[in-house]
Amino acid sequence: MPSIDSVQTLDFGTRGREYLIARRSLEDPASTQLRFPTGDVYGFWVWYASMLRGDSLSVCRTDEPLDEFPEPNGRVCLWYSGGAESTYTLQKIRHLRPAILRYEDYANYLRPYRGRGQVHLLLATVSASLGYSVAYLGIERNDLLLCNTSHARSYVERSSEFIRVWNQFHPRHRLRSCCTDLYKEQIVAELILSGTPFSSCDVLSSGWCRNCYKCFEAFYSAKAMGLSIGFRLQSDVYDRIYEGEYRSYVASAFRENPYNALQYFARLQILYGLQFERERDCG
Repeated sequence: MPSIDSVQTLDFGTRGREYLIARRSLEDPASTQLRFPTGDVYGFWVWYASMLRGDSLSVCRTDEPLDEFPEPNGRVCLWYSGGAESTYTLQKIRHLRPAILRYEDYANYLRPYRGRGQVHLLLATVSASLGYSVAYLGIERNDLLLCNTSHARSYVERSSEFIRVWNQFHPRHRLRSCCTDLYKEQIVAELILSGTPFSSCDVLSSGWCRNCYKCFEAFYSAKAMGLSIGFRLQSDVYDRIYEGEYRSYVASAFRENPYNALQYFARLQILYGLQFERERDCG
């Protein structure tokens, strides 16, 4: 894998640069028009812009040339974070000997193009620009991620629909996920039962801080399945997410959902009877 210094000097070509610039433009609320070169992927950007911005933005054709992504090299890569989905994926495709790519190695290059939390389009652009024939992403099943609603449009990259449409317009540089038929709690359960270590902590690069959203999510994913993830939460994160955000979400008739994730815990309660118990869960 290239070092960080070499990554910063990568030239992604006309197509890669146009993709990154278009992605950044769509994050700008003052932008009312996206100009994108005519070509075989124009339809992708019409779809993506409509999902992200609805009818508030028009996509106009330009006559500027757009080169191709490099010839596919026949290789497979995995965007790996160490979290549940990417760890599960690595276990399933290890026999393919995938190249391991990490967002952190490209962060300095991509940071100017990243707005809200999604990175999947950026990652797809990088792996296609590097010539990989197939790039694996850890995108799990999420029936409550309703990408045709205005509330969820900005999270469309986290869906299997994003993979489907990308592949429709980029058949030479495809995306895949091993997780689209599995819910997060099923993935977490399989990793725990198989003794496979993973960490999706927002604070620590390995292990669990026990005080961030990702630790909270992993803890209750395991608890819903009747399993222990090996730690108890700090009371601060319990008070912040459960007492503060989640209870406000339920009291608002499921309207106050600032980062489109709190519905996950409602689903765990409905399906598994999950209980939030401060005395048992924190320590």
